[in-house]
Amino acid sequence: MAACDRIWNDANRTPLERDVRSLLKSCGPDPARLTCGMAGTTREAWASFNANPAQVQVLVKCLGLQVADPDSDLWRVASYKESQAPAGDLPSVAGQFTEVWGMNQRVPLKSGSAFSYLILIFDATTGRAGFRMAYAYG
Repeated sequence: MAACDRIWNDANRTPLERDVRSLLKSCGPDPARLTCGMAGTTREAWASFNANPAQVQVLVKCLGLQVADPDSDLWRVASYKESQAPAGDLPSVAGQFTEVWGMNQRVPLKSGSAFSYLILIFDATTGRAGFRMAYAYG
């Protein structure tokens, strides 16, 4: 099964990176280093990049994201360990994310695809930001 995960990730990483870069560019920031990956053989994905607080606020506003309450489903998905990016790729402090925004609605992409949800995670102490998302069916 691990071999299937790697093949799935390798096959989908480039389109995922294109989709995330397009989403970021539509809001302004285009990070030089963008790391992306798929979670196993699921539709779940992640992307991480460096950002400052001002860039994160531009993304929050541009994408129409809402602050996620620590008791919300969005916060739980953001901290879900099983499909999390490799250690260090998504911002966290002692296993807890410092700031989380998101939306539980379809996010159309220029590629014609869509994410079924989008979560933005940020740690101002490290300058690491990341998305958790899943490709929508259909």
